[in-house]
Amino acid sequence: MGQAPGLVTFSLGGVGLYFTELLVFPSIAMNYTLTMTQIDKEASHVVLSAESPVPGVTAVLNPQEFTFRGFQVSVSLQVSVGPNVTSSTVPIRIIGTTAKGVASQSFDFGLERQTIVTYHGSTNFAKPTTLRVSAGQTVTWLDLVEVDDDGNGYLSIILSDGSASPPAMVQFDRWTHSFGKPGTYTYEVTALGYGSSSGTVVVA
Repeated sequence: MGQAPGLVTFSLGGVGLYFTELLVFPSIAMNYTLTMTQIDKEASHVVLSAESPVPGVTAVLNPQEFTFRGFQVSVSLQVSVGPNVTSSTVPIRIIGTTAKGVASQSFDFGLERQTIVTYHGSTNFAKPTTLRVSAGQTVTWLDLVEVDDDGNGYLSIILSDGSASPPAMVQFDRWTHSFGKPGTYTYEVTALGYGSSSGTVVVA
């Protein structure tokens, strides 16, 4: 969270109320909500842009321009990281230009590798569908599927070789598993009420 004196304030929230980490993953677009708060009534019209000094990182804002009609405006921020990005921290700078001047704030996102992310989706809601790791490395499954009032969304993961299976997972749970031997391991993720998705972990 940051403040630009005399203009607007920026605050950035994760994909859920209790998901406070700012994380990005190779080849997976992550969506966040940027809340803009007006603190100078003369700074009513805002033009937004986003940039990162890390090559291979793309940040897209929607909308990129707005006029305050109330106290706050919510803006979508989508961050995509290319597969060749190696930096463990991905800084994103948000710039807001108004008639009164320019406000900016930087946010640091942690880049996590060897992670399979599950999220709401009708098909292939576990990404990446193919993850390549070295023998002995740990793979993490991160559950971002929300459990609704009807109990839909509980997640189960099954490795086809039967070597491991975690208990039922709920939103923001993580499960890690180390693959000690080279090979191709197929897994299936099932989210209650949302169907299933499969993928492979290729261990070299």
